[in-house]
Amino acid sequence: MDMRRVALKGRVSCVWLLLASVAWGQDQTTPSPQQTQPINATAASTELQTFQQEQRALMQERQALVAQGATPEQMEAWRTQNASRFAAQLQRAQDLAAASAAAAAAKPMPLISEINVPQDASQGMTDFLTTQADLYNRRAQLHNAQTPNTAAVFQQQNATEIAAQAQRAKDLGAQGAQASLPVPPPLVLPPNASSQMQAFLIQRDQLMRSRIAVWNQNVTAAPVVRDAAMAQWQQQNATQLQQMQIQAQNLSSTSTTPN
Repeated sequence: MDMRRVALKGRVSCVWLLLASVAWGQDQTTPSPQQTQPINATAASTELQTFQQEQRALMQERQALVAQGATPEQMEAWRTQNASRFAAQLQRAQDLAAASAAAAAAKPMPLISEINVPQDASQGMTDFLTTQADLYNRRAQLHNAQTPNTAAVFQQQNATEIAAQAQRAKDLGAQGAQASLPVPPPLVLPPNASSQMQAFLIQRDQLMRSRIAVWNQNVTAAPVVRDAAMAQWQQQNATQLQQMQIQAQNLSSTSTTPN
């Protein structure tokens, strides 16, 4: 796709990534007072290992129950019996997130000096991309100046632009909402994939095709109907989606993901 570059006037000189969403209301680098306080790097490394080991153990126990033909009641009983372990995992995840946030907060945010805009982009898309980069730079300048309550100050100073940007995103989303999603070609499993990896890839492929089918069936429906259909799909497949997240974490920790 042909691109054209748009310079951002009055901003300092570093080309970086362009954020693709309007999530300026939250400070992603500084934990709020209600969040877990960050842990140091050594503790975080140990905590990550513990989290991964326990996540693997929980997944293996669950898989064993499924293989034994456990009923929904038995699965629920297992979850109840292990409630403290799940709670401990949640706490570890919060600790790790806080440690990651603290590390990010200590680093300066680079600034954008120009952006790439597709040659055939509409004026609405051009305005959205340009404003998005400009807002990012304003946010980065506050962060780099170590401004107290960065998120709140940013929101207050840029409330009008943020609201306009949210409306642009909504308008652009409505313009592209009626595009059908292409159906991917048949899944080809890597010849050296482990049985766990094969199961993960098959389940991911099935879920992806199911989601595409629901979207395409409702692509010309009213937005409220389409959104309801997608929400229902999400709800119906919540358990499988959660299983996939656990499988992905486990596969990542054992470094078995194929190239």
